[in-house]
Amino acid sequence: MQDKYLVQYSDAIGNFPSIESATPKTKYYGEGKPLEPVYEIGKKYALLRPATPGYKVISSTFDKAARDIVSGSDVKSTLDQAVKDINADIKSNDGYKAK
Repeated sequence: MQDKYLVQYSDAIGNFPSIESATPKTKYYGEGKPLEPVYEIGKKYALLRPATPGYKVISSTFDKAARDIVSGSDVKSTLDQAVKDINADIKSNDGYKAK
């Protein structure tokens, strides 16, 4: 995605861009701008999402499990099911091996 679109998105919703080259062009996160300290903290402490094609399934499965647990589901059985679901996705995609 081009920087100009990431800048527009960042300016509209307030998150810093996913690509560092777009950051100086935003309204809030570039050098000397109001939220520059937030960006610097993010660069220092945030973890990047895993580089895996299975991330979308892993993330949504974990999100569902967390919501279910907060809503009162049994923690162990909910997380055990999440692991089964994630492992099934990985298996059905042949381990996401490069072809």
